[in-house]
Amino acid sequence: MQADRNRSGPRSSGSGVSTGGAVAPEGGAMAPQGSAIAPQGSAAQGSAVAPQGTAAQGQGAVTSHGNRVPLTTERVLDAAISLADQGGVESISMRKLGQALGVEAMSLYNHVANKDAILDGIADQVLRQIDLPGSAAGAGWERAIWRCAVSAHDVLTAHPWACNLIMSTPRILPTRLRYIDSILRCLREAGFSAAAAYHGYHALDSHILGFTLWAAGHGISEDDLAQVMNYVPQLAADGYPYLAEHAEQHVSGSEDTGEGEFEFGLRLIVDGLKRMRATGETR
Repeated sequence: MQADRNRSGPRSSGSGVSTGGAVAPEGGAMAPQGSAIAPQGSAAQGSAVAPQGTAAQGQGAVTSHGNRVPLTTERVLDAAISLADQGGVESISMRKLGQALGVEAMSLYNHVANKDAILDGIADQVLRQIDLPGSAAGAGWERAIWRCAVSAHDVLTAHPWACNLIMSTPRILPTRLRYIDSILRCLREAGFSAAAAYHGYHALDSHILGFTLWAAGHGISEDDLAQVMNYVPQLAADGYPYLAEHAEQHVSGSEDTGEGEFEFGLRLIVDGLKRMRATGETR
């Protein structure tokens, strides 16, 4: 029921992630050791995801031409994302992955250490799709932050399971760290104080993750929509006239201004940050 979103960024007015785990609230556990996926270039032994091209790689499925497609970590993670998109992370198992890839389940362990490694790997793959803000001097920070926030919302909406997974894992995800740092860097290098960047980041990240989770939980089928429409008049009769009015706006799309609910909230945050920057406020 959301309106088509305006992706051109802020109008004339102009625009997080806490440091716990992947997106855990502040104070969440971050285990520096035992990360399921070692940082790129790490020489640490026991990495949960085996490097591609090693002798440990198994054989993959056979194509229609009789050629065998090599099994790689990337193929395993891509298959896991497909399973999660269809049935949530609960649907991921070594047996189902093996079936999807045309290999024995045991051969997967040549590329991933365990299910935790798979979950961290697919979260990492999703986070890589977000358009991170670069350094932005002057007013350029508004467009950079706007673009990043809309990109993150779109990516997480495309994979409804990703928000909960990213927020619940206690392990460090390098892509999550880069995401956090890129937003903080954009704000700080645009002239925000450390305190203002601190609060600004949390406002942005809570909106991105919170709204995306909220929207994912408010999907409605055509059949359910018909039932809602039939019940709306009863809301007013039962003493909830403004809720009835609100429900009618959802159903009719009468408040479609070309900017969706996510962008509406994002604009409030960006405008607030712009005011803070102009006045030197810290919160």
